[in-house]
Amino acid sequence: MFVWRIDRIMQEFQEWMPELTADLTKIAKSWSIDERSSVIQSVWPAIKPQTIDYGIMERAARVAVLPAMELGWNDVGSWDSLFDVLKTDDNGNINLGAKYLGLDTKSTLVCADQSDRLIVTIGVRDLIIVDTGDAILICPGMKRRRSGS
Repeated sequence: MFVWRIDRIMQEFQEWMPELTADLTKIAKSWSIDERSSVIQSVWPAIKPQTIDYGIMERAARVAVLPAMELGWNDVGSWDSLFDVLKTDDNGNINLGAKYLGLDTKSTLVCADQSDRLIVTIGVRDLIIVDTGDAILICPGMKRRRSGS
């Protein structure tokens, strides 16, 4: 778990991951222009993946470590990882803020910013459904190997 001020972590990014900083700056500058998609498509695939642990924290000079006794941990880094940390219903489904009705639906995550719009699933399994109000993401989730799924 990391906690920092934005100005401080941005200084660390600039010092230890300057190429990433430059690439993300290109994307940020294009965000409100028509060429945003083409900039993202050209810059994003070339970014070298690197965790913040190795890219910055192992090199940073101003770091404090606080012990956390008996603290459970899960690196929630994907939609699927939410199945490891959140309670599911009897069919293995998770509903986060949606007005939701699932019929014959299993191992599906439904997440919505707006609780007034109804989301209905029928006869599906292993899906991730995210409704942000202006866009809907529907993609396959990992197969769950849990009892009752």
